[in-house]
Amino acid sequence: HRFVGARTSAQIVALAALAWRSHRRDEWIIGPATAAIGLLVVQVALGGVHVIFELPPASGWMHTGVAMAIAGVIASQVAVTHPAARELAQRASAVITRDRGLPVAMAVTAGAAYLLILTGSYVTRTGASLACPAFPYCGAETTPMIFPELVKIQLLHRFAAFGVALTACVTLWRLIQVARTEPAFRAAALTLTMLMVVQFGLGVSNVLLRLPMWSRTLHLFVAALLWTGLVMLWVVVQRAAPRRTAGAR
Repeated sequence: HRFVGARTSAQIVALAALAWRSHRRDEWIIGPATAAIGLLVVQVALGGVHVIFELPPASGWMHTGVAMAIAGVIASQVAVTHPAARELAQRASAVITRDRGLPVAMAVTAGAAYLLILTGSYVTRTGASLACPAFPYCGAETTPMIFPELVKIQLLHRFAAFGVALTACVTLWRLIQVARTEPAFRAAALTLTMLMVVQFGLGVSNVLLRLPMWSRTLHLFVAALLWTGLVMLWVVVQRAAPRRTAGAR
């Protein structure tokens, strides 16, 4: 883990150096590159705290949150620089014309997905993963009005997952509807929708199979794919959104 982390850190620094050398006038490249460096410094410090103080839940939870934030800003750079993403952004103007609120909906959905990852990490760090041993009901021995703390944490994550799934489905359905003439947008929306279905199944398997390592690992991996995919899609539609003129502002 440390070896991979060191290599990744070197790549992030090199990417920022390239951005400052060749793309310092492009805010969509230089902004995320600079943010990634700042987040990397925080992440290294959290990693040290996490080890020195013998893995406290709070630092582990923040460590996961910052890691996902780094993944998000790197994904935004991919959405700006990758040839396929740039081509898609050029064709996105017609999509945004049909639904001008789509960039905001995509931003809300991506933000909700990030918060869901944080609640999932909190469940893991506090030991609440099996506080509810059944699905869809909790299955824990609780009184109707007073829930143990770990059950509350587990249910918070479950309710957040249902909320994010509903929000994401509505947003991606809007994208499919306005992008009828753009197969690439439909494919992206359908892919993210299928990832949500897989993620839901992995969450259920975590509970029913009592946290097998393969299911836990895939659950986090698919969560990262969903989060970064939503970020990339938001960057594409946001860049295509019409800018207001100075007079309009």
